[in-house]
Amino acid sequence: MVTTSRWATLGSVPIAAIGLGYYTMVNLIAWTPATSLSRELVRALLVLTGAALAVSVFLVYLQAAVIGAWCRYCLLSAAVTLLLFLTALALRRSVPSREAGPI
Repeated sequence: MVTTSRWATLGSVPIAAIGLGYYTMVNLIAWTPATSLSRELVRALLVLTGAALAVSVFLVYLQAAVIGAWCRYCLLSAAVTLLLFLTALALRRSVPSREAGPI
């Protein structure tokens, strides 16, 4: 019922396809060697997972309050996104910032 509701698409694009794009980008960042992680890349990961977490919270709200049905895969995706966001926060603390040099 959730995946066939009017809330399952954004315009003509399925929410699941948007999620696939999100997970593809996160996966590409995840395969970056730890020695190559920069503050900018970690910041991008934090912004990406933070935005996805906000969308996930909204989608869980829709399931509970509007649609009245639950999608197991959607809930799993929301939980994974929360873990990815928390991991990005931890990475932000562990990646040293570059010292400012002469301009």
